[in-house]
Amino acid sequence: MFPPSYSINHVNNHNHVDASFLGFLDAHKSWVTTLCWAGCDFDLLRVNMVSPASSVTVSTQKLLLVTGCADGSVKIWAARSDSLSTATSMESLPISFCKQVGRADSVPVTSLALVVLSKPNGRALLAVGKSSGSIAVYEIQHSGICQQLCYREIAHQQTVTGLSWRYDGRYLYSSGQDSLKVWEVLNTKLKPLKLPDWSDIFPIINSPDLCSADALQSFLGVSLSHNCMTLVTVRDLDSDALDQMYQARSQRAVLQMFWLGNNRSNVEEDVSFFDIRKRLTGDEIMRWKVNILSALAQLEDPSKPLVLWDVTAVVSLLKEAVGGDVVLRILSEWLKGWNRGGDAVAAIGETENPSPHLLKVVSEASCRQLHILNVFCRRVLLVHLKPEDINTCASEDESSAERGSTVEGDEKLWRKCVYVVEHELRQRLVHCRLSIATHTNEDGLEEKDITNFLMNTKWAIENSSSISAELRKVATQLRKSHLDLYRASLETCHLCGSPVALSSPDTASCQGSGPGTGDNGHGLQRCCISMKLCPPGCQWYCSCCQRRSIEQTPSVFFGLSSRSQLVKLASHAPVENDTYPGCPYCGVLMRRMVPSFFLTPTLV
Repeated sequence: MFPPSYSINHVNNHNHVDASFLGFLDAHKSWVTTLCWAGCDFDLLRVNMVSPASSVTVSTQKLLLVTGCADGSVKIWAARSDSLSTATSMESLPISFCKQVGRADSVPVTSLALVVLSKPNGRALLAVGKSSGSIAVYEIQHSGICQQLCYREIAHQQTVTGLSWRYDGRYLYSSGQDSLKVWEVLNTKLKPLKLPDWSDIFPIINSPDLCSADALQSFLGVSLSHNCMTLVTVRDLDSDALDQMYQARSQRAVLQMFWLGNNRSNVEEDVSFFDIRKRLTGDEIMRWKVNILSALAQLEDPSKPLVLWDVTAVVSLLKEAVGGDVVLRILSEWLKGWNRGGDAVAAIGETENPSPHLLKVVSEASCRQLHILNVFCRRVLLVHLKPEDINTCASEDESSAERGSTVEGDEKLWRKCVYVVEHELRQRLVHCRLSIATHTNEDGLEEKDITNFLMNTKWAIENSSSISAELRKVATQLRKSHLDLYRASLETCHLCGSPVALSSPDTASCQGSGPGTGDNGHGLQRCCISMKLCPPGCQWYCSCCQRRSIEQTPSVFFGLSSRSQLVKLASHAPVENDTYPGCPYCGVLMRRMVPSFFLTPTLV
């Protein structure tokens, strides 16, 4: 049994999505040398995108396309994202020309970068790099006015090969054949800044097979990580400096990574509380903290993908360099930004396990906030533990007395936090799935589809004392309406055929006692979404919590702003059954399990 395949735009399609050629866009009279895309959900350029099937102007997400030409011209185009995915020919392709930026000056455009800023007033910033080494920044206002914001004639001594914006449009990173630079956009000027060097404090381990730094030559491109914590550039190599037997045959270019921390701060961090083991000043610590908090704040938007690897990597390195107190301060300041955030910091530290105060704070948090907190705890604060050990304590409410003899205070604290967060997420997931089953049943749900929700119903009934009253009501209603199926829903081990009880939502053991079963029967995995036993074969798994799945999570689950929002949605209208291939406990995209011998051991 293979899990459903998915692409970025078609998560519900159980077939592979093939690319198809739509046609040509007659954009320029000379060579198109570079282009870039960006999406926006407001009418940035005041373009009326008309649906091909009607003459009614529709409101939908726009895609902006910027093209650069060898004759020096730059043009902006707009399209409707939904029509692009359904278009079958060039005649129906809704790409409209908006305007030309600047004038053609016969200097080839070599690089473009576009960032769309939604707040406070919708606008976009477009950076244009040319072969002469110049960089121009244009501001595209919400009203449709496009004007040059700043210009630097000699930004690089040679061709500009790459441009990349920070997500807030404050910093622009550029690569030329001669150098790598960072610029701060101040009113109408591009102010050059010194690229920070954190290699002594945050070392980056190079592959032993890579060439030495002496062989690095030109910069061929630049890109920022999702949260702008790291910068990666492509470096050309001097073939004469390579080992001719091995390196010259296999290496044509390499990726070079830099840690960033460019946010300026007028507040000096009090470092007297920190155990500083490396050379870090209070201003440097503050700049990193501001960067991290800014990244966490923009990640709270559920419409954006949850990518946390660079944030967790930086926080882990800060923890090693400065001590664990800096992690607690960052986490505390971020939690204070929640609804009732000040109470959240105090509630985590309460000795009662779990405290009613913490349960209330968590119930009022959004799913995205809970996902970030869970990943933070797992990948930074409890990184020394195996994921399955954390899952055990997150699935079973162990008393503090039982843990006290083997677990230290801080570890106990964050284990309790993981338990409370994941229990809340599990409640919302089960409530969401059971609401779909309840509303669909009114129109006639087949018996085979009802069985997909029975394990969720059983879990809710067996944990009725620790779940919300609304979920308890939905589970009881579903059990009464399908009592015969509920009583007959007995799972069996696929290895020996012995019965399997629902003792945990993540793992299971059969009741077999034959040869090879061990003392506790066969160890089995449950789907983290439906709680059914995972059959042999391909499955999805989460790279953070290592849970497995054979189904996908309802899309509405990831956008919930609180538990009460789900209750309102379920009571007024049927919950949509659209799904998204994300982990319900960590929020990250789940991966398809691949045998370890298919994976490359090192990044080359």
